[in-house]
Amino acid sequence: MKRKNLILAAASLCLTAALITSCSPKVYSEANLILPAQPLEAVQVFEPGDDVPDEAIGIGTVAVRDMGFATRCKYDNVVHMAKQRTAETGGNGLLITEHKTPNFWGSSCHQVAGTMLYISENGEISDSLRRAASMKATQVQLEKKSKYRIDIPSSQDIFGVNAGVSFLDSRIETPWGDYDNRAGFNVTAHYDHLWSRGVGVGALANYNTTSIHGQTLSTFFVGPEVVYGLRFAYRWYFDVGLGAGYGYYNDGEEGHSGFGSNARFGIDYLFNEKVGLSLMMNAQTIHLKKPKGFELKKNEFYGVSHYGIELGLQFYL
Repeated sequence: MKRKNLILAAASLCLTAALITSCSPKVYSEANLILPAQPLEAVQVFEPGDDVPDEAIGIGTVAVRDMGFATRCKYDNVVHMAKQRTAETGGNGLLITEHKTPNFWGSSCHQVAGTMLYISENGEISDSLRRAASMKATQVQLEKKSKYRIDIPSSQDIFGVNAGVSFLDSRIETPWGDYDNRAGFNVTAHYDHLWSRGVGVGALANYNTTSIHGQTLSTFFVGPEVVYGLRFAYRWYFDVGLGAGYGYYNDGEEGHSGFGSNARFGIDYLFNEKVGLSLMMNAQTIHLKKPKGFELKKNEFYGVSHYGIELGLQFYL
């Protein structure tokens, strides 16, 4: 594989990760009742400890969360975003029930969660409306498990196993001649430890195999990684990892060791809080000692490089 192709592959993975990550905080909401939209200026904000009118009812919950690289997330900004969602849902009151301030180990943004309220102008609300809304605002507990909670664990451990097709993209010498552009099979296992900002470290092991003239060629890679992971929607998670370590290549007759590097990008669909279906793209290179008499082309190195796409499961421990 040409060196510039590998650089482009790694850059593409990082660029994709950057594009997925929003520059603004994300607003999540869940409505028990949707009413006609209200003007933004009609929404009153009640801070924790403020008295909420008895006639107020909770029509849903709202949360504004940091997506990892968020900007424009001062307290006034995130409250304004929560007010906008409240007005769109038909509420005219917002009770702030949770406020996470920026900190070094967590998010650099303010994050809030609250209850969207409807407050009757004449102080009276029909019983049917109360039943439709399910509960009064003061009875809404965001502490119960909800997909819109803004709690972020101080750390998380993730284990993933994937398998799929791969494509040899380097010219390599074998006992039967020089070969490149061969299809193969990939198996990858990785373990990540993430901190609350999504940055972490991990380890990855990969086994790749292909066949030439009935003979099996295989590679093995294992090494540490720098990783970044982000849950960017209720059931969606993505991660990217860059690693370097030990690489091994077997041409069917003898083995060769060298320096290896790996870049991966994955998107997961979460079945629940513990298990997700993972789609991973992988690019790997193992540098080997060039045999005598093997002529390299311009911008070519001697070794094994392959890329692939894999499907598997990811477990959130």
